[in-house]
Amino acid sequence: MMISTKGRYALRFLADVAEHQGNGFVPLKDAAMRQEISEKYLEILVKGLVKDGLVDTLRGKGGGYRLNRPPEAYSIRDVIELMEGPLAPVACLAPGQGTCPRSNRCRTLPLWQGLDNVISDYLAQFTLADLIPEESFREERLP
Repeated sequence: MMISTKGRYALRFLADVAEHQGNGFVPLKDAAMRQEISEKYLEILVKGLVKDGLVDTLRGKGGGYRLNRPPEAYSIRDVIELMEGPLAPVACLAPGQGTCPRSNRCRTLPLWQGLDNVISDYLAQFTLADLIPEESFREERLP
């Protein structure tokens, strides 16, 4: 399994917004510059994040993007799966797949199930809050 730039850049963008939204909406241009990501590519990714309800947007002067939930409410696993699709290591474990007709005699199935659990459990234990400096997180929560 390899996470594409789509998933990696989406996480970097969301972490950047989480870190800098204390001053209001975060302009895309600023986040792109800080993260060294092409503004055009980031625009494409952010459209999906807005559509899927992960960030709010405001157009015009003072506009940009902000999280619509606290950073600790964003599971890294959920963000990666949203951007990449299912993280199952083999097709038969992907969501929506019926039971494989070979599952009762497949010698490798337990191996793939274990790997799937390790990946899922590992990513699920982290949130966006874990990706931003603690002092930024505290500043954001101050009234």
